[in-house]
Amino acid sequence: MIPFIHEIWQWVISWSATPYAEYVLFLVAFAESSFFPIPPDVLLITMGMARPEKALFFSCLCTVGSVLGGMAGYAIGRFGGRPLLIKLVSRPRIDKVEGAYNRYDVWAVGLAAFTPIPYKVFTISAGAFVLNIPRFVLASTVGRGARFFLIGLLFYFFGAPIGKWIEEYLNAITLVLGALFVVFLVLVQIFSRYRRKRKEKSNLSRTCLNAALLFVLSTTSLGASGALWEEREGDWLVVHLGAEPSTLNPITATDVYASRINEYIYESLLKRDEKTMKLVPVLAERWEVSEDHLTYTFFLRKDVRWHDGHPFTARDVLFSYERIMDPTVDAAHLRNYYQDIARVDAIDDYTVRFQYKKPYFRALEFCGGIPIVPAHVFREAGDFNSHPIGRRPIGTGPYRFEKWETGKEIVLTRNEEYWGTRPYLRKIVFKVITDSTVALQVLKQQGLDLMGLQPIQWLFQTRGKRFNRNYRKLSYYLPQYSYIGWNLRKPWFEDKRVRQAMTMLIDRKTILEKLLFGLGTIVTGPFYVNSPDYNKDIHPYPYDPQKAVKLLEEAGWTDHDGDGIRDKNGIPFSFEFLISAGSRFAEQLATIMQESLKEVGIEMHIRRLEWAVFIQKIQSRDFDACTLGWSLGWESDPYQVWHSSQAEQGSNFVGFRNDEADLIIEKARREFDPERRRRLYHRFHEILHEEQPYTFLFTMKALVAVHKRFQDVYVYPMGLNPLEWWVPEGQRMYSP
Repeated sequence: MIPFIHEIWQWVISWSATPYAEYVLFLVAFAESSFFPIPPDVLLITMGMARPEKALFFSCLCTVGSVLGGMAGYAIGRFGGRPLLIKLVSRPRIDKVEGAYNRYDVWAVGLAAFTPIPYKVFTISAGAFVLNIPRFVLASTVGRGARFFLIGLLFYFFGAPIGKWIEEYLNAITLVLGALFVVFLVLVQIFSRYRRKRKEKSNLSRTCLNAALLFVLSTTSLGASGALWEEREGDWLVVHLGAEPSTLNPITATDVYASRINEYIYESLLKRDEKTMKLVPVLAERWEVSEDHLTYTFFLRKDVRWHDGHPFTARDVLFSYERIMDPTVDAAHLRNYYQDIARVDAIDDYTVRFQYKKPYFRALEFCGGIPIVPAHVFREAGDFNSHPIGRRPIGTGPYRFEKWETGKEIVLTRNEEYWGTRPYLRKIVFKVITDSTVALQVLKQQGLDLMGLQPIQWLFQTRGKRFNRNYRKLSYYLPQYSYIGWNLRKPWFEDKRVRQAMTMLIDRKTILEKLLFGLGTIVTGPFYVNSPDYNKDIHPYPYDPQKAVKLLEEAGWTDHDGDGIRDKNGIPFSFEFLISAGSRFAEQLATIMQESLKEVGIEMHIRRLEWAVFIQKIQSRDFDACTLGWSLGWESDPYQVWHSSQAEQGSNFVGFRNDEADLIIEKARREFDPERRRRLYHRFHEILHEEQPYTFLFTMKALVAVHKRFQDVYVYPMGLNPLEWWVPEGQRMYSP
């Protein structure tokens, strides 16, 4: 799919969430039958997933619109198509084709209307050859109606979970049925003409063979059929990893580097679809939710095996939940999301039920998205936190772990026994290069295929013709933000006036413009800046050293002993600022802060630590201040990071405690109405802005370089999906 068509595809799908979805569905169905490139199926499926009870009505709209659009296509061919055909093809040949079309028109049009063969080709050519209009309309109605009502009936009887199955298999089913129909026609015609002259038989056979060949040629371009998969499979993807993860155990891992690797190894019961962002089945075939939002039942696939060959069952889900809730397991960052669950039961080997004590608006996503590990590889007496699975993961996903060379690379290889659609790429290699300058040089030598770029690299260091010949650069926003965290347990940062002053001493606007070249947005709170949960009425604190000094003095921090360093109660304002070694931006930010704070009598020492040690310091609360970032989900729940119960064990590393904030967070978790929940979050945003436990920095654009040999590289709402990528045979760089 070329990028322009992909953009139109995404635009069509975006209408599904609007009040005009039904009108747009009708218009797309009408337009696709004569000129529009995107089939109405994509919108019909999306709307059917959202409103399965109206699926048959949607199918009726689609059918009517498509048949009327087919008549418009007929008119285009009737009044404009024939002169064009005469210019391109000799008149004798046109006469022969027209005769054949008039003889088999109903079957050809009906077949195209039912299968993924481009219907508009047949509507326009039908007009050009002046087919019988009533028969044309009849064939169109039967073919289009059969296809669209097949989708509608599946949604009507099986509900939203059938959506992913329809997306994957609808075209294959209609193609198989269409092929069987062609075979049936050929057999009938051969039998009925068996006694005719040899010449007539020869002409008939040739006509039938041409019809069948047309069908086969039309269908071979659709989807990743077996033959197409064989043609596309091959090559590796080499990815830059800026730091080494501390573990690949999906339950205890907390850093982004582990999640980037684990997403290829492990799977859960459901996930968000890359295109629609709706929840779709993965290891669960379907699920049921009680009306009171307290019971969630998942029915698991029966054809899934772990990478070591053991079957995946409900016992694995139950075991994983029990480990998350075990206080001896380093999973505090997950535990809070499951704390309201009363019990989890494995009803049988392939059914698991979660029972909640009280409603939670993200319960389905967290139950369905629970990290799952293979229960059979753990011993009861063993230490879960240090289990070898952290270094040699075993999952159910499309890639299996191959090796981990510490400080060098982590290699995944394609799971040839994967239960789902196998990816095209044979291996994914994560190269650990902590210095971004070194990584860029490796990229330029084509030693990397995928790398996130620093702003200076994006603008100035990747402009050469050679680089742009080999790589494409992509930029897009993702739900994430960076921040400076002040440890409220430390004497310097107990008072909110001090924290406000620290924010006013950091010239975020200049930093964004000079260091990051304006490739981002200053943020003021914990929600994605482009989401409705973000309170846009709150404006960033300005860079204002004079007001900052006034706030510091009001809080009692003055230079009592005349040594040039502010102090209070005998404690000098001298603290340590932790940064991750190898982060160019963190280094620059720390240096600017150090100079700015020195001018107002604050001493800041910069301490650089390797990523694993850095994270351990943060998690153990052994720091004064630090700079980090958060990646957010599609929907937000600030409990993990901001509720006071998470100050000692969860991700509330800075120790923020506020009674009103706790009440808002708890109430929002039980609120299923998005608008009311949004008002709660706006008030919570106001509290954080006043308290300043973080100096919120920026939401930056993701700046990515991807080697141009990869095909089907598209940007989705949550980023890239290399599982779709493939490399043409003549451009592959790596052999098995």
